[in-house]
Amino acid sequence: MDYVGNGGTWGTWGNFDSSGNALDGPIVPSSNTSKKMVKLSNIKDGTSSTLLIGEKYLNIKTASTSPDCNDDQGWVDGWDNDTICYARGNSSTNPIYPPQPQGSVGTCASIFGTIHTTLTTVFCDGSVHSIQMGISPNTWLYLCGIEDGQVVNSSEFN
Repeated sequence: MDYVGNGGTWGTWGNFDSSGNALDGPIVPSSNTSKKMVKLSNIKDGTSSTLLIGEKYLNIKTASTSPDCNDDQGWVDGWDNDTICYARGNSSTNPIYPPQPQGSVGTCASIFGTIHTTLTTVFCDGSVHSIQMGISPNTWLYLCGIEDGQVVNSSEFN
């Protein structure tokens, strides 16, 4: 599968609480300890300003010879970097990773990326967008969070 869900600004597949996930994306693990559920009313930034699904990053050098850890389990694995990605990857202290070209930042990053010149995405309102690879890191962060108070104009990413 070439697409992943948006888990928000940062997170992991190991801890389903605030120590391991920001829980601020449109998709949150159902077993999170805070019992947070995301409904349309929780998407305070607006569904047209919030990323739901995007292409996933792979390390093309690794993936050409063996499974990349972002693509080694398959879509039925559940909450894993094969199926969920974040704006900052797996740590709140990581830099913001806008969509990356394949193979540019190593492997196991839990970030979005593509082999194409633009990243194909679906927003929470159902609209499809091609995101430029040079999108501002802050704009990317705002698109991944559901309630940061930052409404993004489409001219900032198209």
